[in-house]
Amino acid sequence: MGKKDTAVKNFIEDNRIFADLFNGAVFEGKQIVNAGMLNKEDPEHKTMLSIRKAVGKQRDLLRRTSVKAHYVVLGVEDQSKVHYAMTVRNMLYDALEYEAQCRERIVTEGRYDLTAEEILSGIAKDTKLMPVYTVILYTGEDPWDGPRCLHDMLDIPEEMKNIVPDYPLKIVSVREWDKPELFKTELGDFFRLLKNVYTKSAEEVEVSPYIMKLTGVVSNVKTLIRKAEKKEGTEEKIMCRAAEELMEEGREEERKNTERERLRADRAEKKNKEIEEKNKKIEEKNKKIEEENKRLKEELARMKAKA
Repeated sequence: MGKKDTAVKNFIEDNRIFADLFNGAVFEGKQIVNAGMLNKEDPEHKTMLSIRKAVGKQRDLLRRTSVKAHYVVLGVEDQSKVHYAMTVRNMLYDALEYEAQCRERIVTEGRYDLTAEEILSGIAKDTKLMPVYTVILYTGEDPWDGPRCLHDMLDIPEEMKNIVPDYPLKIVSVREWDKPELFKTELGDFFRLLKNVYTKSAEEVEVSPYIMKLTGVVSNVKTLIRKAEKKEGTEEKIMCRAAEELMEEGREEERKNTERERLRADRAEKKNKEIEEKNKKIEEKNKKIEEENKRLKEELARMKAKA
């Protein structure tokens, strides 16, 4: 997992943020998911282990909770890049979660009076499973241009669209999200600032140092990271205009390019001087050799004249 994905995962792992994501993006601001009732799925739980074994990785974040006296399973997949097979991957995650629940039920329910059909099925006739729902949180700069449902991935004739089950994805794209006010935590600040960075907006946003740094890490805007680090450890809010930060980032990059060009020119000049000095020494050496050869010839000529 890359630095960007790790930073976002650590942010969403906070139950307040996790619940706010679902309440704002799925339930349109209604406070349906209670942060205090979210239970983190143990990575070593057999459900998680079966998914990891089948897929080669596990879900980014998974919580069990109660909604209106019904247990449900909520998942979040963080994506900083478009994943063109996300529909299939998410279907597999959900299917394995349901399959694992089926295997859990006989043991946890303590049923030993099952019929032949129930034993064949692996579950009792009246077994109810927990619904599974996953949000794809997309924090990339480019618009999501991948499939948004299973039918988008299928080369399917018109006559079969009504009979082949579809599987839609719930993709929450920060760049495309236009209702940050539905969030009740600093998740809304993160959405606002990151979208402003991507769209080069001049809107002023007041955010915490943590949100500013997180946005800088996700968007790779180093000026945001440095400004946030100066205020780290404080509760002080920072006023930020994304467009100004990007301009400063551009100016800084230009300064760096200028400095790199200067250093490159200095190195080239130094190298040229070294070459000139070396050539000069070679010329002096050749001159001495020529003078010595001339002297030897003159000495040889005098010796012949005497003879």
